Amino acid sequence: MQTSPKRLQVGWYVFQHGNIYQVTGIDTNSSAVTLRDHYTGLVQTSSGAALFTGQGVPCLYAPTLAALQDEIARQQPLAQAFVDGSGLPQTLMDKAAFIITIVEQIQQRAEGLRLEAQQQGRIVKQTAALKVVLAEADVLIGLTTYYKYLQIYRQHHGNQAQIAASLRRSSFNQLRMNAVQLHFIDTLLQAVALRPNPLNKMGIYRLAQSVMARTGGRWIDPERYTTAVPESLIADLFNADIAMTDIEANGDHACWLVEIKLPSQRWFYNYIKHIEQQPDGGQALLTARYGKDAWERAYQIYDTFITQAAAPLQFVFADHWQMDVLVLDEEEQPVRLWLTLLLDAYSRSVLGMALLSETPCIESIQQALLHAIWPKQSHQQWGLTGVWACYGIPQHLSLDNAWAHHSHSLEDLARSLSMSGQYNAMTLAFRPPYRGRYGAIIERIFGNFSDQVRQFLPGAIQPGRRQAYAQAVKTARLRYDDLNRFLHEIILHYQHTPHTGLGGMTPHEKWQEGSQLGLPLVPHLTPDVERLFWRMAPRSRTLTSKGIAAFGLHYTAAALNDAPRTDLQGQTIRYTIRYSPTDISRLAVFREGQWIAEVYAKELRLADGTTQRLSVAEREMARQLARSMDHPARDWLQFTQIWQQTQERVEMSNAEPVPPADMPDYAAHYTELLSRFNREGGDA
Repeated sequence: MQTSPKRLQVGWYVFQHGNIYQVTGIDTNSSAVTLRDHYTGLVQTSSGAALFTGQGVPCLYAPTLAALQDEIARQQPLAQAFVDGSGLPQTLMDKAAFIITIVEQIQQRAEGLRLEAQQQGRIVKQTAALKVVLAEADVLIGLTTYYKYLQIYRQHHGNQAQIAASLRRSSFNQLRMNAVQLHFIDTLLQAVALRPNPLNKMGIYRLAQSVMARTGGRWIDPERYTTAVPESLIADLFNADIAMTDIEANGDHACWLVEIKLPSQRWFYNYIKHIEQQPDGGQALLTARYGKDAWERAYQIYDTFITQAAAPLQFVFADHWQMDVLVLDEEEQPVRLWLTLLLDAYSRSVLGMALLSETPCIESIQQALLHAIWPKQSHQQWGLTGVWACYGIPQHLSLDNAWAHHSHSLEDLARSLSMSGQYNAMTLAFRPPYRGRYGAIIERIFGNFSDQVRQFLPGAIQPGRRQAYAQAVKTARLRYDDLNRFLHEIILHYQHTPHTGLGGMTPHEKWQEGSQLGLPLVPHLTPDVERLFWRMAPRSRTLTSKGIAAFGLHYTAAALNDAPRTDLQGQTIRYTIRYSPTDISRLAVFREGQWIAEVYAKELRLADGTTQRLSVAEREMARQLARSMDHPARDWLQFTQIWQQTQERVEMSNAEPVPPADMPDYAAHYTELLSRFNREGGDA
C-alpha cells in the first residue's frame, strides 16, 4: 500500500543538540523553520539545510512530545525508562527472569573459568569455556539455546519487562483470516493507494462494505486454480457500473468467487497500520503472497503515474541524456557528458541531477539521489540566487530497465534510506523495455534543455548536419564547471516558468502547493549516511592481519584494531565495503548496515601521511600497460607509480614527459592506452 510521505509539520517536536523544540512555523518557499524551545520558550529560526545536513548529532522528529521522547529512548537505549510489566502474563515474566538468570550465571562462570585457566598458563577459548559451564549447570540447555538467550538479553539490555514482551507470539491479538479475505483486503488497499485522492481508514472500510454489499459477500479465491487471477475480473468487481448478474453469467469469472465475511473494523484498522509501518510499504509481504507480477501489475502503470500522483515525491522519474555539446577535459580533448535527472511527477520539478563523464551506471543514479534528497545548495557556489526548494526521498523511483540499474548497491541504498521505517521507504520500479512512452514526462525536459544547449553554447552538436560533430570539435571551449553552471541556470529558470501541464502554475508553485502539510523528513547527512551513496562491492570481505583486501590492495585504519573477526558462534564475520570509482584509495566498511570505519590503502600511502588518489579507470589502464610490457597484470601498481613519477617531473620542469633513462617509454604506451580507453568507454 502506498503510504503518505513523512513530513515535518507545524506542531511537531524536534530534538537537536540535547534540546527539545516545537515547530511553530514553516516557510515552504525558503524551507525556513521556526523553532520554540520547549523548556525556555525562546524562539529561533533554522533552515532545512541546517536541520538535515548540518554538522553534529542527527536531529530526531516526532508529531507529539511523547513520541519524541520514545524515539530519544530508542536511539539512546542505555537511557531507556523502566517498562512496566504489570500487564504482562506471569508466565512470560517468569520466562524472562529465567533467561536473565541463565545468561548472567553462565557468563559469570565462563569468565571465571577463563581467568583461572589464564592464571595456570593455559588458554581457554570462549566457546570451550561455555561448553564446560553448560555441562555442569543445574539446568541443562544447549549451546544454541544459550546463544539465543544471550541475544535476547543483549537486545533488551537485561530488562525483564522488555524481554517478557518480546516473548509474545507473533500472532498475538490478531484474528486469523483466510486467503480469500486477505486477497480482498490487499487488493482493495492497492487500488485505493493508486487513487488520485487517497482515502483515510474509515473511508477505505466503508468502501470495503460497499464492495461486499454489491458482490453479495463474494470475492476471488486466489488458491482455487494454479493460473493467475484474471485482472479483468478484479476490475469488474470494483466497477459499480457492471451488474453482478453479468459477472455471474461469465463462467470463466463466476468459478473464482466464494463467500467471505468482512473483518471487523478494529482488525481492518490494525491491518492498515501494520502495512503502513512496513519500510517497503508492504511490498515484501504482498509479493510473498501473490508473486512479483501481481505487485508490478498494481503499481507499475507508468503511463498513468502523472494523473495518479497526489503529492510531491509520490512518483519520481529518473533518466539519462548524453548532452548535445562537447566540453574539454583535463587533456584538452573534446568529450560528451551525461546528464541524469530526477523529475517529480506531481509538480514536474527537477528533484536532483548528476553530470558525469561515465555512461549511465550505478553512480549516475546514486549521485543524482544524493543531490535530490537533501535541500539544494549546489547552485549557490556560482552565486545563483534562485529558489530550488524541492527535496526529499522518492516513494516510487521509476527507472528504465537498463542492466546498470539492477544492482545490489542501489537496492541496498533504497532499503537503508528508510532507517527501519523512520523515513520514507523508496520502491524501485523498472519501466518495461521498449516502452519509450513510459518515460515521456522526462524526455520532454531533455528536449527543452537540448534546444537551449544548441542555441547558446559553443561546441554544441547541431542536428541534421553531416559535419555537425566536426564543427562542434572546432568550437568546443567550455569546461565541466561551465556546463554545470549553465545547467543549474536553466533548471532554476525552468522551476519558475509556467507549465501548461500544471494549469499555468510553475513547478515551484506546484511543489509549494503540495508541501503545505510540511517539509519532507530526511535522514541527517552524516558521513556514514553519505557513504551509503558509494558503490557497494558485490562480494563481502573478511578482516585479516593485513586488513581488508580489495582491488589488489590492503586497506587498514586504527578503527579496525578493535573490530571483531569472528562472532559468538566462531563464524568468520564478513564486512560489506563501499567505494567511489573515482578514488579507490579509501573504502567505507559496514557490518550489518552499520558504518564501521573508513579505511585507506597501505600501498598508496605517501611519505607525508596522506594517501594517493587512484580511480578504477586508472587502475585498469595500469593493468593494460603492464600486459603491454609483457608483465603480469598483478604488477599494475608499479606502472602507476612510474607514470605518476614521470608526470611529477613534467610539472616540475614544465617540459615534455621524459622517462628515466633506465626505463622503457611507458608514457607513450600510457597515452595510447588512455586514448583507447576513453574511446571504448572504460570498464567501471
